[in-house]
Amino acid sequence: MVCHATELLLFCFLCQTFGQRLNNVYKKTQGIRAQSTNVNLFHSPTLEDCLIHCELNSATCKSLNFKESDGTCEALPGHNEATSVDSDWVFLILQAKSSCADWKNKQLQSPSGTYIVDPDGPGGVTPFPVECDMATTPPTVRVNHNQITRKHIVGYEDPNFYEHQLVYNGVTNPQLRALATASSTCRQYVKKECYNACTFYYGTKCDFWTTLEGEQLEYWAGNGTTVTRGCACALSDTCALGEPCNCDANDNRWRTDEGYLTAKEHLPISAVMIGDTGKSVEQVYITVGPLECTP
Repeated sequence: MVCHATELLLFCFLCQTFGQRLNNVYKKTQGIRAQSTNVNLFHSPTLEDCLIHCELNSATCKSLNFKESDGTCEALPGHNEATSVDSDWVFLILQAKSSCADWKNKQLQSPSGTYIVDPDGPGGVTPFPVECDMATTPPTVRVNHNQITRKHIVGYEDPNFYEHQLVYNGVTNPQLRALATASSTCRQYVKKECYNACTFYYGTKCDFWTTLEGEQLEYWAGNGTTVTRGCACALSDTCALGEPCNCDANDNRWRTDEGYLTAKEHLPISAVMIGDTGKSVEQVYITVGPLECTP
């Protein structure tokens, strides 16, 4: 007999009692109906059937309404729908999980997409949305920000710095700190493309980045212990002209420094401060990736 993937998933789902499934995955509220303009409406004879439908379509079903009297099941795409009192209905919403990996373990199907996580559990920060990459092992949490695209910087000279401020999408600083603290690993990609624009100049910093708490740091790859002032090339002793960073060569050609910051206690980056771009022959492109964490 050929057993298809969907059938296997459904079998695993049915290994648990309906009550276990409800308690583990959903928060149930009697007498409440969520309002949404984007509803997938279908007939389901029981609440269990309605829930299974939601599980099999988890990319578009994050909560649901069920009306037992006529078997109406409404699959809703959001976690934060407005609700109203209606005694004929029951409302179920997916409970926040601690991580993307926890979501993958608890759901029947878990495609990559937006999920609500609660990394420090009850009594901590309010649960918040993140992007889950379920294709990685273990699944990766990604939190994007408002400066994902490459930024061109000119016209700033010490003591004036360009402040490349990052605002993380739908997430507060305490939530970001809770995520990093609860994770086993976190990293964030940084790339600087430079033309005659230094990172350090005879020991003076031309650039630096700041943590959520405002600490100023001058390492641009790794965890900040092996190299506390330098770039990825300094970790392998391959920087141009033996400088701390390739950009410090200042040799009338385009240079690049890039790598991942990996000290989770310092992540995510709050801002990148860029100087040494005040002269007509000086310019920088800066790229900062999303925060990425695994459990």
